[in-house]
Amino acid sequence: MSSSSITPVASPRAFFQVLKLHQRVYATLEAALAHQDLTPPQYTALSLVRYHEPVSPAELSRKLGITTQSTGETVKALESRGLITRAPIPNNKRSISLLLTASGHRALSSADQIVVEAEQKFFSRLSPRAFQRLLDGIRVLRDETHPSPPPTDKNPDRHEKVLRK
Repeated sequence: MSSSSITPVASPRAFFQVLKLHQRVYATLEAALAHQDLTPPQYTALSLVRYHEPVSPAELSRKLGITTQSTGETVKALESRGLITRAPIPNNKRSISLLLTASGHRALSSADQIVVEAEQKFFSRLSPRAFQRLLDGIRVLRDETHPSPPPTDKNPDRHEKVLRK
């Protein structure tokens, strides 16, 4: 076994690094959205409702990747603030859809501007090229429908080369 394939026990693991980054991103988003009295899950739910409108609560839950109970709590909080409303789905008496209200559109538009500013500040330490490589790498790792093939070589630098493209 070559020395390049041995990982020192004390070295940081990639998953750990991604989890730490997620925590920083979430905390940054949480702080930015606090001025709008929105949580990151509420902001994401509003964004998804706008994009997929009309959307059922079950579909929203799938898109959020959270339980229907958590989605229900998020929807209830947004509905109580008048940001979303429920409406019957035509030709389906048992289902409802979620729609943004005028207040929801205004709140989301304002929150979008805040999130853009927070993203720009957060990623400002990266050059535009490094930022694009980061986004490209994230898309490759996130895309479950077209997973990248497993490495065929034993070159540990292969994954770094993928991010440099």
